[in-house]
Order: sequence, then structure tokens, then C-alpha cells
Amino acid sequence: MNKYGLEQNIVLRVDADGFKNSDNINVKLTLLDKDEKELGVKEDTTAIENEIGKYPFIIKDIAEELNIEDMNQIKYIKGWIDTDGDGKVDYDEEVMLEVGNGCNLDLDKFKQIFPNATDEKRESVLEVFNKYCQAFEINTPLRVAHFFAQVKEEVGETINFKNENLNYSAKRLKSRVSIVDDDGQQKSRGPFSYFLEHHSEAELYGSIRSIGQEANQEAIANRAYANRLGNGNVESGDGWNFRGKGFIQLTGRTNYENTNNEIQAKAPEANIDIINNPESILTIEGAMVSSMAYWTMNNLNVKADNAGWDRENVDTITNVVNSYTESREDRKENFDLIKSILDS
Repeated sequence: MNKYGLEQNIVLRVDADGFKNSDNINVKLTLLDKDEKELGVKEDTTAIENEIGKYPFIIKDIAEELNIEDMNQIKYIKGWIDTDGDGKVDYDEEVMLEVGNGCNLDLDKFKQIFPNATDEKRESVLEVFNKYCQAFEINTPLRVAHFFAQVKEEVGETINFKNENLNYSAKRLKSRVSIVDDDGQQKSRGPFSYFLEHHSEAELYGSIRSIGQEANQEAIANRAYANRLGNGNVESGDGWNFRGKGFIQLTGRTNYENTNNEIQAKAPEANIDIINNPESILTIEGAMVSSMAYWTMNNLNVKADNAGWDRENVDTITNVVNSYTESREDRKENFDLIKSILDS
């Protein structure tokens, strides 16, 4: 039986085709303790649309409505939909869900992962993660460890998420770095291939300390990301508008579009549209949900499962998230730390 978090969005759903006697059907939610003793009952109705009955709810909200102060008592929730309208359980839909943190993260553990963040920020970020972790199936200790090993490197111990930092020096724009891909092949390129071929523009837009020149980050973005990742040309401004944002920095119009589609498919209730409002990624909910959608869109749950607990396999995730980063060892250290925290 899967565990569902107290603040997670849950939908009680039934196909009411051929069963309904009215436009509304009765719903009953029963909160139970570890011995399946009744703690409280909420009764309601829900409308039938297109022969489907749906009743969305959050366990925490139900508990507060029922004046249950100690929510740690809640171990199960039983949901019932009166599909045939006779007021009896027989022949109707009844489900039992286990209540708990199926994503294996609580505030104490989260504080150990992000020790320098404010309490308010930690609570807000964890609330959003726990709210959507089941929807995006980042719901095993292994997947959680791989996910936050990457997130921590992107946002740091203070959870400082913001726009991609494009404050590159002219020298750095023209330089090359080497990486080893999943097949063991070594590759060499710069942070942006555009500037390897346009040294004069690297000098024009990159920072040069000796003459007091600051980096023109918008110009760098519009050139670095032009005509790739689904972006238009330099003049389109797509490079700047769709530069890296979020907990796992999402970059490029195509990635934004695909991630937005993933959000609508897996968490439409979030009401997040990162195409028409790219800056929504800079909210805590937008940053987390878009990063989780990017994760599943790139099959990183599968990669995490295949990588297992071997720290050396963290690179297979890093190669997707940020292939040319110089922080590979840091991400492995994050993974080791989070593993030890989840094991405690």
C-alpha cells in the first residue's frame, strides 16, 4: 500500500457510468489511527461530469476541519463514493490509503540537507515537494537522494534559487573543459560553443577585470542559446527569456514547453504555466514543480533506479542535469550525505 502525505493532493475518482441516480453522489472520508480506530468522518457530495465522479482533497485540511490536533495519529484514510445512490457501501467504490511520508522526507531530515536555509524557506520547499512527490513518483529513498543531490548543488545549503548566472569572463567563454559521457568517451568544449567560434564577441560581452568591463549577461544568453534548444535567433530574445531557472535550472524554449506539458499532465492542479509566464519558475512552487517535471520528463527516476546507491553512478544523472559542470564530485558528496540522512 502506497503512503500518502498529509499535504498531498489526492483525488477520489470513480467511473459513474450506469450507476448514478442524480447529478451528485455522496462521498465519505474516514480518518483512522494505527489500529484502524475511527478518528473522524467527513461527509460531502461531488458532482458527476462526463460520467466521472472526482473528489479532490488534502488529508491535512480534512483533519483541521475535524479538529484533529495531533495529526501524527492519522495512519489511514478510507474513502467511499456512493456510486449507486443507495446510501450503502455494498457494490460501491471504497478505498483505504495509508497515511505517511511516502517520499521519506520530514523537516528534521530536510534541515540536515539544507542547514543554512531559513526555517520558513525549508518548510515552504518541503511542503511543495511532499505535495507533489507522488505525482512525479520521486517517492523512494533512492530517487529522493538522487533528486536532492542535484538540487542541492544547484541552489546550495541556503536554497538560493534564481536565474542562471551568466556572469562569465571573456577568458572563460573562450576556454574548453573536458567531461566523460555515459559511454566513457571524453569530450571537450566550452561553456557555450558559440563563443568558441566568436572570440571577438566573447571579448565584447564577457567580463574583463583589467579594464573594468562587466559581463553583459543578456547578450551572452541570447548568443549562447540562439538557434538551439528550440530557441529563435539572437534577436528573438529567447536565449534570455528561457535561460536557466528553477531548482534544477531549466534552459531553452523546448525544455520549457516539454516541462510545461509534463506539469499539465502530472500536476494540473498546480496551475503553473511556465510558457506564458516563465518567471513563475522563480516562485518556490514553480521552481520545485518545474524541476520535478523536468526530472520525470527525462526519465531520471529510471536512471536513479539503475544507478542505485553507488556514488560513482551519480554522474549518469549529472550528465543530464548539467553535463559540463565542474561540480561532479560535489554532487556525489551531496548524494552520500543525503543517503546517510535518509538511513538515520
